[in-house]
Amino acid sequence: MNLALFKEKYLSKKNTILILIIILLIIVAIILYLILRKNETQKKETFSTFYSNDSSISILLSDKYKFSKSENESYKLILDSVSLDSNIYFSEVNMSNIRDEKKFIEGDKNDYISKFSNINNVSEITETTVVGKKAYNYNFNYRQNMYVDVYWIVDNNKFLIIDFNINTDKLDKNIIEDVLNNITFN
Repeated sequence: MNLALFKEKYLSKKNTILILIIILLIIVAIILYLILRKNETQKKETFSTFYSNDSSISILLSDKYKFSKSENESYKLILDSVSLDSNIYFSEVNMSNIRDEKKFIEGDKNDYISKFSNINNVSEITETTVVGKKAYNYNFNYRQNMYVDVYWIVDNNKFLIIDFNINTDKLDKNIIEDVLNNITFN
């Protein structure tokens, strides 16, 4: 078959435009299919709210962290994640007999870290703000993968203490910010 005759018979302007439109429609259909498939596979993030037994603390937390409430009378609230080997402890200390807040926290910090082995990167106590309240913070690492971050939040005549024990091999430290941004004290 002669090439000139093939071009004249099959590759007219009209046929070329039709072929380009069909190719464009196929590309659009593939893109739409990929977008719809991606949206179907993405799960909506779900959240759980955890309350202390006296309802003085509530936390809205993403279920992606796999935390559950644990019972222990020594704490107001404990959140455990067995699969992530991480815990968050909430407690309270009366401040009525405390004259120097920072000195009191320094003593607690020294006592607390003395209970761990293989400690490193021990921070100084810094003053910060959590949910609009004055707070003190210190942190340290122990073993190769554990990170402890402690917040002492001043609330009226008491300290509200949040103690994060995070296995950094299994959980990102962003959990700390998520908890601090989604906690409510009643």
